[in-house]
Amino acid sequence: MNLSTALRIKPKSVVSIVGGGGKTSTMYRLANELAARGWRVVSTTTTRLFEAQAQEAPAIVPLPELETLSAALDRYGHVLVAAPREGDTKRPGIPPEAVDTLIARPDVDAVIVEADGSRRHPLKAPAEHEPVVPASTTHLVAIAGIECVGAPLTPDIVHRPERVAALTGRAFGEVLTPSDVAHVLTHPQGGAKALPAGAAFYVLLNKVEDEQTLHTAREVAAHALHAEHLHGVLLAAVRRTPPVRERHTRVAGVVLAAGQASRFGRTKQLLDWRGTPMVAHVVRVAQQAGLAPIIVVVGHEAERVAAAVEPLGVQVVFNAAYAEGQATSVAAGVRALPPTVGAACFLLADQPLITPATIRALVEAHRQHAAALIAPEYAGQRGNPVLFDQEYFADLARLQGDTGGRALFKRLAGQTHLVPVDDPGVLIDLDTPDAYAEYCGESD
Repeated sequence: MNLSTALRIKPKSVVSIVGGGGKTSTMYRLANELAARGWRVVSTTTTRLFEAQAQEAPAIVPLPELETLSAALDRYGHVLVAAPREGDTKRPGIPPEAVDTLIARPDVDAVIVEADGSRRHPLKAPAEHEPVVPASTTHLVAIAGIECVGAPLTPDIVHRPERVAALTGRAFGEVLTPSDVAHVLTHPQGGAKALPAGAAFYVLLNKVEDEQTLHTAREVAAHALHAEHLHGVLLAAVRRTPPVRERHTRVAGVVLAAGQASRFGRTKQLLDWRGTPMVAHVVRVAQQAGLAPIIVVVGHEAERVAAAVEPLGVQVVFNAAYAEGQATSVAAGVRALPPTVGAACFLLADQPLITPATIRALVEAHRQHAAALIAPEYAGQRGNPVLFDQEYFADLARLQGDTGGRALFKRLAGQTHLVPVDDPGVLIDLDTPDAYAEYCGESD
């Protein structure tokens, strides 16, 4: 997965990169990816940049000579805008207000900013004057090198170790755990410091190059995602192609339980399923799979269905238009999702045979593939539940009637990733009393 895809970069984005080592490599990698799309991209720094690093850019336009920027962008696609150099070794940063001016230009599609310094250490916590994040920032990316996990809290590993000690409670020389690193990266006085209101916040773990570091990075990601302001964690090796090995995000569960069950003749989501209401069983499967938050969309017999799931601590959303079709329940569920959710898995309340393992397989596929839609496949047939990436939440929120979803599925056919599963339950929904009688007595 490319960085630009993993970070969901849109035109007129300003990406500010903070934290530990790897910021310059990440800045240039992202800028070059976008330029390869035909975008006109500016990279820059609000701190300092070694002259040798500046020379890695395709072209340099000094800040006092912005009248030459448009021609340089036409020629190179990606241009570094920098202050005149000081001596032979470093270029000072440009004012953050200059970044705001750059992105406002009609000839600039994106600006990528190195907004922090770390003296090339893999982990840091910022001082009072750091980082220097422009107000126009749309994406804040906090970086750490994965080699800091399991290393001692010492000045050769950590920049500003006294601040990391204060955030983690670790003494100098103590080993940094995955939880410690996640805490530093997501803390409001750590990697999330100066996060502008409304900006997307990501953590990037760099130098994830083998199975051991991948395992460690997954531990850090699991801890980091407890921070509700975090949009996702990229497990990456930015000098490799493709740079992102996995993108971990918060995956919600949306249980569609609003239907009238006209074919069944009764409210089937309330029928007993081995000692519990069927809708409650489906919710528990979603919880066991690790989906969070979980939203249950109700409509027909809303109070009774809501009461069935109330002990499970889920959010209940009422769909007043439930009689118009299932697509309206999908839309109602999406509209209730928090903005930091990266994907949503849509479960049917009448599919109690689905297993947690199947849902986890969909989530794992979403981490590795930039697909719009991920669905299980059994015996050559696509089944349910389905998982949609956040990129398409706006489309889902506009669905109407009982057929709106079919048009979207058709449009996304080329962007669908199927996951083979050993779970026939993905093809079985209990639409009739005969189907219910057939499967209700089976053991899990």
